[in-house]
Amino acid sequence: MNNYIKIRINSADEQEHEMLIAFLSEEGYDGFEETETDLQAFIPEEEFIEEKLKEILLPFQNSTKRKSLRRRTGMQNGRVIMSR
Repeated sequence: MNNYIKIRINSADEQEHEMLIAFLSEEGYDGFEETETDLQAFIPEEEFIEEKLKEILLPFQNSTKRKSLRRRTGMQNGRVIMSR
């Protein structure tokens, strides 16, 4: 069973979600959940590169809505969870 990392990006902007999903998909993120307040993305643990994630998020951090990135690790249903 593969362990996954979960990234949570606080953003209510649907257009930003679409762009983030496109960029994150190119880097190996293979699951997404959208809510009214955030975007959650999932990537296999062995494919996660924190520097790549920072590069993707950098242009979005200067938008009018400030992103809040939090980090939390743990296990859920046999999966590693990391929220940002």
